[in-house]
Parts: sequence; C-alpha cells; structure tokens
Amino acid sequence: MSYQMLEEVEDWENSLDELLVMLPVTGCCFKKTYYDSTSRQVKSPLVTADNLVVHYNTKNVESASRITHVFELTPNEIVERVRAGTFLDKELGEAITEDSGSDEDAPHTFLEQHRWWDLDEDGYKEPYIITVHHDTSQVVRITARYDADGIVTNEKGEIVKIDPVQYFTRFIFMPAFDGNFYGMGYGALLGDLNATINTTINQLLDAGTLSNRQCGFLGKGINLGRGDESSFRPGEWKHVVNTGDDLRKGIVPLPVREPSGVLFNLLGLMMDASKELSSVSDVLTGEQRGANESPTTILALIEQGLKVFSSIYKRLHRSLKAEYRKVRRLDRLYLALETYQSVLDDPDAKMSDFYEKDMDVEPVSDETELTNVQKMVKAQALVEMMGSGLNDREIQKRYLQSLDIPDIDKILPPENVEPPPDPELELKKQELEIEGQKVMLDQQRVQQEQELNAAKIEKIKSDTERSYSNVRKTESESVKDAHMEKLDSLTRVVQMQS
Repeated sequence: MSYQMLEEVEDWENSLDELLVMLPVTGCCFKKTYYDSTSRQVKSPLVTADNLVVHYNTKNVESASRITHVFELTPNEIVERVRAGTFLDKELGEAITEDSGSDEDAPHTFLEQHRWWDLDEDGYKEPYIITVHHDTSQVVRITARYDADGIVTNEKGEIVKIDPVQYFTRFIFMPAFDGNFYGMGYGALLGDLNATINTTINQLLDAGTLSNRQCGFLGKGINLGRGDESSFRPGEWKHVVNTGDDLRKGIVPLPVREPSGVLFNLLGLMMDASKELSSVSDVLTGEQRGANESPTTILALIEQGLKVFSSIYKRLHRSLKAEYRKVRRLDRLYLALETYQSVLDDPDAKMSDFYEKDMDVEPVSDETELTNVQKMVKAQALVEMMGSGLNDREIQKRYLQSLDIPDIDKILPPENVEPPPDPELELKKQELEIEGQKVMLDQQRVQQEQELNAAKIEKIKSDTERSYSNVRKTESESVKDAHMEKLDSLTRVVQMQS
C-alpha cells in the first residue's frame, strides 16, 4: 500500500503536501478516497473546506446526515463518465460562467451529496450518493453507499442497521472553541493580530513619510515665479518675487508629528504575542541563541516548544490511518491478485491480507519524535547502556539510524556472527585463569603438608604405644611419665608445623 500511494495513486503525495501547507491556515482540509472506474485506479484528491458542505455543528464525518461535495468537470470528462456508465446521458448545455461569455470548454459544476434516502420506501433510509448538475438541477448519478457486509438484519430478516461507506477523511489542525465541524487554524487565531500589525506598520510608514516630506500652506501673496514651482532638487536655489520676511510669513508648514514611539512598542508587543500564540520560539526557527547556552537547555526548549505540535501530529496520524483504511477496502474490492503478487514478488500472497480481521493498517512513523536531535539523544542514551544485557546490535543499529547513515546493514556484522573479542577483556581473563591456577596449587600444597603431618602424628602414637606395651611392670612410674611427656612434646611440635 505504501508503494501504491506513492507511485500509483495519481498526485497523492502532491495533494498531501498541499494539504499540509493549507491546514495550519484554514484549520481543516479533506481527502476524498474512491475508486475511479474510468481510469481504473484508486484516487485520493484534496478537497478544500469551502468545497465540502456539512451542517456547522456536525461532530464528525461519520455522524453527518448529509455531506455535499462541490466539484467541477469539463465537458470531455463528463463524456468519459457517461461512456463508462458512471453518469446518465443528460443534455446539460453550456456551463454558465461568471462573465456570461460563451465557452464550450468551460467546466460544469456538480453537487455530489452523500446522504440517507428511503429509496425503496420501506420506512428505513439507506445511504446513497446522489450527483446533481448545478445549473440544470438534473440528477446524473445515484449509487449505493454501503457494502453487503455492512447490512445488519434481525431474525425476521428486517434491516436493523446499515453501516455506510465513508469517502471523506477530515484533516483537522486543532478543534474549534465553539466545537464546530471545521475546526480552527492560525488564520482564525492570528487574523486579528495580523490586521493590527498591518495597520500599525502602515501608520508608522505614513507618519514617517509626512515627517520626511514637508508640506504646508502658501499665502496668496507668495509669488515663487516660473509657474509657482515648489519642488526642489538637492543643492537647488530658486528666485522668488517676495522678500525674505514676507516669504517667511506667507509659508505655514503643516503640523506633523514624528512616528509615534507608542505605536512602535505596540508593534513589537503584537509580534511577540503572535509568536507566543503560534508556539513558534526562536530555537525552533533555527535562530542562534547565546553562546553559553548548554545543550540540555536547548533540548529542553525544543521539547517544550514542540508540545503543541505533538498533538497536531497525532491528529494527522489518525487521519492518515483512516485514509489508509479506505484504500484497504478499495484494494479488497478492486485490486487484482496478480498485481498484488507482482508488487510483493510473492506468488503465495493472498487477497485475504486486505480484510480487517487479518491486517492492521497504521502509519509507521513516530509522531513523538519530531526532530533529529530528539532521536540522537535517545539513541545516545541507549549507547551508554551497551553491555548491560540489552541487545547491543539493535542499539548500534538505532544509533546509526539516528545519524541517518546509509546502508546500515552493510556496516553492522550479521546477526549470527559473534563480534570479535575485546583484547583487554581477553588479557584480564587470562590473568584471572593464572591466578586461579596459583590458588589451586597452594591449596594442594597445604593439603599435602597436612596429610604428611597427620601421618607423622599417627606414627609417633603407634611407636609410643608399642614402647609402652614393652615396658615391664617392674619399670618405675618415672619412666612411664618420661615417655608420656616426650609424646606430648612431639605432638605439639607437629601441630605447630601444620
């Protein structure tokens, strides 16, 4: 569908560009999405607010009981629709122009009304589209505005509800204060301020002009000579008949004040108020701030200045989503399977992708990331978290994307290939392994010494017992005590060595 909108739908990108330029001023624009049987293509042209008529207090397109689209068709385009079976063949004559002149190629005005009408007189109004020629009031087309799956019936087979097919998508800049359908743009918010600024500038210019180019009154007795010429060139002197004193008394300058400082201050106040009302700060227009401003302060100012625009972008995303849903329905009805498979280069692609239950259509851009600076700050924060258990490859990819680096996949290693080991980490790993081996050797040496000492103790005990058993009963108690004392001293020596 992205390929379809950008490449196949005629002037879709240009009309969206034009819409985005008009929307901040007018506050509301529309896109009409439909299938053109003449060209056999999906179309979604721009419709301005003054060419789409609804009730002023209508809340949204879906709840409007009548929507009238005013458009023009040339005689040749009318013939195309008649031969395609879209229009009835009616005698419309020549179009009535404002200058009342005769022009056989002048476009005709038509009114296409999307409304509810009880055509079958069953007591329930069905959604229809009725197209009428404006000048002759002749109906040239009536077509249903619903699908078969949009009809809801009860157990008796009676129609309970019909869901109409919506052709128009509303793009709104901001909701109006009085809740009207057409919303509000900067044209309404800044119109009075702009008029005040223009008036103030004109008054300052007029006062400056009068102050710089002096004028006044000449008495009847003043004779300047040569046709009473009063204009001067730089460095020019003129001869007059009157004397200097009479000339001074006969010329009265018009009392003119210099441009008012109060008006100049008012002009600055109005311009500052316009900037604040439109949420346009100096940092958002690219104007350089003080040299001592920290990057954090600049980012905070950008984020604060974009708060209002974030809600506007969200409204645009909702409208784009609604427009794409309309295109999805038309693709489900009219798109050829071969064309769909050819675009995807997938012979197994099926038209079931375009059913609502099998596919979600949403704009893929992020309306919260409005500047490259914000993207880079977020990506830099992720880079600082590398090595903490997150997906480092994905972090690197997002950081390169924030820098707008082309061919990122050629720069990053494949996902299944492990990155080369860090030399410093490998060296530390080897040092830890060597230290571990030393500790193991020390533990083995201590264990061997303990086993050797234990063997010595056992040997001494066995020798002592054997010697004691060989002592005759006739030996004195002193000899026995000497042997026991020797045994205790040897045991202490062995324990001290271990």
